Amino acid sequence: MQKISVIIPVYNVEKFLPQCLDSIIHQTYTNLEIIIVDDGSTDNSCEICKKFATHDKRIKIIHQKNAGVSAARNNGLSHATGDYIHFMDSDDYIDLDYYEKMITANKNISADIVAGCVVSQNGSFYEIEYKTKSILTSLTEKFITTNALSNCVIWRYLFKKSFLQKNHLKFVVGRIFEDMLFIPDAMRIANCVLTVPGTYYHYVYNEKSYLNAANSEKHQEQYKYSENFVNSFIAKYNLTPYLQHCMQYTIWYKFLSFKIFKKVYYTDRKEIRYFLFGLRVMKIKY
Repeated sequence: MQKISVIIPVYNVEKFLPQCLDSIIHQTYTNLEIIIVDDGSTDNSCEICKKFATHDKRIKIIHQKNAGVSAARNNGLSHATGDYIHFMDSDDYIDLDYYEKMITANKNISADIVAGCVVSQNGSFYEIEYKTKSILTSLTEKFITTNALSNCVIWRYLFKKSFLQKNHLKFVVGRIFEDMLFIPDAMRIANCVLTVPGTYYHYVYNEKSYLNAANSEKHQEQYKYSENFVNSFIAKYNLTPYLQHCMQYTIWYKFLSFKIFKKVYYTDRKEIRYFLFGLRVMKIKY
């Protein structure tokens, strides 16, 4: 029975943490290693983790000085002993049969990456639904089917640990949207990507998370970087069929981002003009 290492960076999430941990320890698939990386929390998060650990010996707690989610994930990965890796966010939760369905679907395929569905909670906007089980091998079908560049988040995938180790895949420390530097190369290198219907990861919108609390200037800077990164990646690997598809979702993402950051943008008309100008440029260009 293959082991899954669940890596959970934790930083000041006492409100969401019990629901997250409950959904993991009560999985129907029991061969789990639950690695909690406390990233210098100052609230009650650490005590909650310790309480859960006293009742479940599969839980390992690692403490580090506050260094960000990328450093926490890398730290957890260095301690992982499982056959598969799942990077779980501490404010989200999963269906109780999530891991069982993912592992069973990949039993005779051995895909390097297994992709599950996503359900949004409390006003968040991530929605991913796979209608069929599909084995994706070409670059274009990997990116189009999974929307990997336009919805670039790490927690909706299971990774073979040997795949990550062989290709030295780690997270870049100190950057917002660190997933965007990880996912594209992982998708490109993977032997294949398996999509599994009926496997639901529940994304919970947390207004205090680092990403959602980012100011507009940081968000604009990161968006510009991400846009350039996506375009250069597409050009480098000849993903022209993906371009139009990607830009449609990028425009939609800007609308949703604007909704999330409306409290910041609403008070600054200059930012509103920047946002609207960007949409006009993208409409003309694509």
